[in-house]
Amino acid sequence: MARWIMTVSGEVTAPGWRAIGTADVAPGLSRRARVAVLLGCAATPSLGAAYGDVRTIRIGAVIAVWVVTVAWMSRFGPGSARDPKVAFPHQFAPSVVLSMVTALALASNGTTIQSAVPTGVGLVVALAPPRVAAMIDRFGRWFGAAVSTAVAAVSFGVLGAMVTFASPRWLHRGTRTNAWLGVARATTGLRERWTVDAGRTPPRPHAARRPVGIAAALALAAGGVQFARGGDGFAASASRIELALRLGAFDPSAPVPRAFAAADWFVQHRRDVAWALDERVALRPFEIYRVLDIETDTMDVRDGIRRSWGADGCTDGTDDCRRVRVWWYGGSAAFGFGQRDEHTVASEFARAAAVDGVTVDVSNRSVPGTALWRSVLRFEWDLARESPPDLVVFYTGIEDAAAADELIRSGKGNTLAPFERFNERLYDEVVATDEELAVPPDNVVPLGWPTLDDKPWTVESLATERFGRSRLMSDRAADLAGVVVRYVSAPIWPTSPDASLADRRVARAAIGSGSSAQVSIDLTSAVHRSTQFFADATRHNERASAVAGRALASELSDTLRRLASGAPR
Repeated sequence: MARWIMTVSGEVTAPGWRAIGTADVAPGLSRRARVAVLLGCAATPSLGAAYGDVRTIRIGAVIAVWVVTVAWMSRFGPGSARDPKVAFPHQFAPSVVLSMVTALALASNGTTIQSAVPTGVGLVVALAPPRVAAMIDRFGRWFGAAVSTAVAAVSFGVLGAMVTFASPRWLHRGTRTNAWLGVARATTGLRERWTVDAGRTPPRPHAARRPVGIAAALALAAGGVQFARGGDGFAASASRIELALRLGAFDPSAPVPRAFAAADWFVQHRRDVAWALDERVALRPFEIYRVLDIETDTMDVRDGIRRSWGADGCTDGTDDCRRVRVWWYGGSAAFGFGQRDEHTVASEFARAAAVDGVTVDVSNRSVPGTALWRSVLRFEWDLARESPPDLVVFYTGIEDAAAADELIRSGKGNTLAPFERFNERLYDEVVATDEELAVPPDNVVPLGWPTLDDKPWTVESLATERFGRSRLMSDRAADLAGVVVRYVSAPIWPTSPDASLADRRVARAAIGSGSSAQVSIDLTSAVHRSTQFFADATRHNERASAVAGRALASELSDTLRRLASGAPR
């Protein structure tokens, strides 16, 4: 895989990319060229630090680490008098460096299992027999010739252009060489350059400090930019936008998903939402009312309620009309990221009911990232200050399954207390410190989280059990208030190619636990599972909202008509 990655990269035609590639297998770059490349790489994480763009920070950091590493290994590394066949840098250097950087990139996106694969494969491939290496080389060149232009243009186009336009003739000295040579030529070249008897001048020992010093200076510059903006440092800049992303908001720096390609409002929408879901603006992570009142062009929250579409067809209380009041609770799926106020599932449900002849006033009280038990707490609080509605809908996504997954993976099991993944992870980060905890007194024994049992739970079974416990709370509150309550499973695409392995696992558990918990209405498969509707496993566009809203209105048609007629609940 590592050799294949090297060869694919070698087929890129951009001169700037070839200049960077030369740093690994040929001594063609001057010191000035290396400095120019490092400055170009550092510009990316520096801008990310200035604007709080986490993905830019990650990509820039990965590129910078790679360039610094290969520059040091190819130019300033120590010589070796050992046999080239067994000396570490001769064969392992490109494979291990590239695979480790690939692992770093994957790990930064949260794919824990995947991040361990590239390094292991790189080590194995580095020891492959020459015949196998030649096969990998040929396949890599064929594949690289077919797709390298598209892949490299997307991944490193900006960096390649930067180096290309800023590369006068002094960037190269000596003979021009191909950026990524064949495996055999690359290995031979590395043998010569890492061996003392190669007839070359040994590198100066102090020269190895140059790229390290440059990288350190650039890191300090990035931190200085953030400090000048009055922030809390590099990590704080990343964490603020991370909170919005964890709650389900779209990353403003990511490419526009195919499902939203035709939505001209989407780019501004995701930028507004990411800014609003900052703890300095409208986000209070630990509160039941997690989102404060805020108004944007596409998201309007007033009195803790997101604005929804409403019919103007009749006046409540007249002889021929009665408006059905619906309270709508849930997490991120119910709140409606990637949907304007009048096109959330709640709004589309009201619109579909109006077409069917029933006027519904939906009050969207959903809170991003909220598990069912927290929605029930808000429902009880709302009942204490307002007259009860006619119908309550708990529109559940994957939050309860995500909580069960976190409980099992962290070893806590079926805890006595309610649990929510978003809050617990955030709390752990808040209290994390390098300061060592004091030794407890002799009479103090911390026992940890109280649990109900020690059964061998699966994610699906634990999510089902805890969902049922939360549902018991809401059923009792609804019975006391004389309110009809329905539980709805939101549309999910558990095999979405744009979802991480962890999200797919949680999505499958959410579907299974929803069925096992006997939710009133299952809409998990109501929307066609494709990139035309879904951006990942759970987030979908307004077309999908319309489909889900119509499906829900159809399922609740009899209930709505009975409530509209004033019949006993």
